[in-house]
Amino acid sequence: MSQPAYRLPAKSFKDDQDSLFNGLMLRWSAVTPVERLICGLIIATPVWWVIGWGYIMTLFATGIIAYEFSFGDGLRLQRPSMLPISAAAFQLYRSASTILNSNQFAMSSLTGIANGLSFVFILWYAENRNIKVRPAVLAWAISILVLYMLAFWVGAQLILGARRFSPPRSLMSQILDKGERFVPGAGNSNYLIPYWADEKLPGGIARFSFFFAIYEDLALVSGFICLLALELKKSVRSYALFGAGVFLLFVSGTRSNWLVLPIILVLRFLIVAGKAGGPALIFALISIVSFISLAMPPITEQIVNTVNQTTEATGNFRRDSTDVRNRIYQRTFEAVVTEPDKLLLGRGVTGPTVLPGYEPATIGSHSFILGTLIYRSGLIGTALFLWFWVALIQTLYRTRSNRPILCLLIPIYMSLTFLVMEISTANYMLLLLTFFLSKRVEPKQPKLLNKSYV
Repeated sequence: MSQPAYRLPAKSFKDDQDSLFNGLMLRWSAVTPVERLICGLIIATPVWWVIGWGYIMTLFATGIIAYEFSFGDGLRLQRPSMLPISAAAFQLYRSASTILNSNQFAMSSLTGIANGLSFVFILWYAENRNIKVRPAVLAWAISILVLYMLAFWVGAQLILGARRFSPPRSLMSQILDKGERFVPGAGNSNYLIPYWADEKLPGGIARFSFFFAIYEDLALVSGFICLLALELKKSVRSYALFGAGVFLLFVSGTRSNWLVLPIILVLRFLIVAGKAGGPALIFALISIVSFISLAMPPITEQIVNTVNQTTEATGNFRRDSTDVRNRIYQRTFEAVVTEPDKLLLGRGVTGPTVLPGYEPATIGSHSFILGTLIYRSGLIGTALFLWFWVALIQTLYRTRSNRPILCLLIPIYMSLTFLVMEISTANYMLLLLTFFLSKRVEPKQPKLLNKSYV
């Protein structure tokens, strides 16, 4: 009978935020080696940006394997649960579909395949090693990253006026000899673009992506930051982190996340209210809001007008982008309906561009659900992804007693953004952090990259 990777000690470290900090600084002796490593990786985010986000998941996975075989006894992974198995099934199907349907196999396709499979491996590895990190520890590391971004924004926007520049190439882009001239929308992760000088927000502020490949990634991270801040003990630190997350979300200029985050915050409020007062309180709140909203015509009219104006203003914020996206979604939906013979297996790759001269605006893009799943992966690929997504939610729900509410909200948050966004490295990173989050960690967790048997 196989033995567990390590014996659980009688006591565990709880997420006692007072004992974790000495003023504003984290007490390094109060955190586990695993938490130290995760903090270091988060603080080093600008380094991963310089290297190239499109290759980071693969580099992380390669580093784990190299360390295990160099300093340990090899990987020695135990049989995976349903979660990594379902993730592997979807990624392998997507990989095979892309390869079989590509007339000319591009390096970008290989990078995407490697990223997806690396995510599966790290997920399996984390499950075996029982990797955990407490919300307060994770929030501290993210706070350092937030300070980087705010300082960069002050320098780039307020001092230099977000002037135009020629984006330099990332390190991996130079090693792989990618194109020296930047083409908007094509291979953004191969270039270092902290902000987009020609895309203006209200007030003439440039649209920022900071140390991420694209502004949609920054928006996802910002939403994660806001939800993580709500898991902390109420203090100046938690309020400041939440406010910083909202500001970063604003400067990302990502309209879908502007609309989705408030929905998730309301859902979180209902969940917390349900814990405090039981299901009866939730139904009472819903009933009161519904009565006030629907039974009183003046209030109903005001709500409808507000929603319409907000949606219209958000859509009109960048009208050209909205029109192009609508054209992409329309052509993608038409292709799905008029070509039922390709619905089962999918097309594997995107179709032709809907905007001559702008290659990224292709049919089957700009939406993970409509594009990547239904158009490119077909019903089989969509079913495999749903298998993985349900397995993820089941795993998080089954262990909810030792997890913050954030862990149940992030899959819902991403599901809503998948309507108008593709899955990216940022999604994989945030899913892994969500999987790591735990209210308690063991005092002597095993070394992250060295499994000991007892």
